[in-house]
Amino acid sequence: MGPLVVLLSLLLHAEKAVPEPPFANRPLLYAGAIGSYRASLEATPTRVEVEQPIRLTLRVQLKRGQALQAPGRPDLSVMEDLQSLFYIETPQPASAHPAENTWEFYYVLRPRSVQVKDLPDIPFYYFDPSVDPNGYQKTYAEGIALTVTEPVRQIEVIPPVPLPAGPASLYRIGEGSTLLRQDTGEVWPGTFFLVLLLVGPPAACLVWWVIWQRLYPDAVRAARQRRSRAARHALKALRTVTQLPPEKQGRQVEQVLTTYLQERMDLTIVEPTPNEVANHLQRNGISEGVRNQIVELYRSCDAFTYGEGTYSAPPSLSKGAGEVILALENEPCLAQRS
Repeated sequence: MGPLVVLLSLLLHAEKAVPEPPFANRPLLYAGAIGSYRASLEATPTRVEVEQPIRLTLRVQLKRGQALQAPGRPDLSVMEDLQSLFYIETPQPASAHPAENTWEFYYVLRPRSVQVKDLPDIPFYYFDPSVDPNGYQKTYAEGIALTVTEPVRQIEVIPPVPLPAGPASLYRIGEGSTLLRQDTGEVWPGTFFLVLLLVGPPAACLVWWVIWQRLYPDAVRAARQRRSRAARHALKALRTVTQLPPEKQGRQVEQVLTTYLQERMDLTIVEPTPNEVANHLQRNGISEGVRNQIVELYRSCDAFTYGEGTYSAPPSLSKGAGEVILALENEPCLAQRS
């Protein structure tokens, strides 16, 4: 009976063992989170003077499953772009656990200049062995717009100097009907001044409108061509795919495209098949030509990863993924959401 109890205890302990995150390619911002998480930011206040404190809260929540290992407090001082905009301090307390499956990490940021317009997106890294046992996952806490002003200077108030004493006649108050009378005749402004007053403002507006048209001829068109946040992150991730070993590039391209579809089109399947992707795109109103491009790309990634058939080389997979993301962004149904 004794050996059986020991064996059962060992089996239960093995089931509860937490996988060790790999040391290879470990991000600097990784703080020990194991599981699947989402992150968000909260800043108070959002209107401050230069070098005045902003309390930043990085809130991390469990997205699905269970927290195999609770997240630690990320060290934002390793973010060079954030360091160039803010002085970063650590308040007390530095973190809290307000609810189950929710963690909060606190920072004090002081803007360095009035050039700071917003708090940039902050990436949060976690290790999810159910998705990729050899790599790390990344989600973004969306940035916050800020208004930073110059500090208000205190004006020194000089007390009035008392008048010297003198005869009472100097301080006598004037009275009578002639006190406010003016003997000069009425003076009217000249004709040129009146014409300038009437024509000047409309002419100035017209001149400014012409200058603006010349300086910003593509303003409207540029606004229409702005890409979604999810597309920007996906295109940025695709540029780093060619740095991976060839045997991992097909898998990475498929993961980047799947993450984009999850964030942009609410795809809920972690590892979708090409048919599942096609059905989801059809339900969202994506045109047949773009659907076929995406399905063929998924099949090419699977074929390259598992060595089935003859398909494009990895650089072509990365380039093709970028093209289908741009094609999706131009779809009418997604353009209306942007």
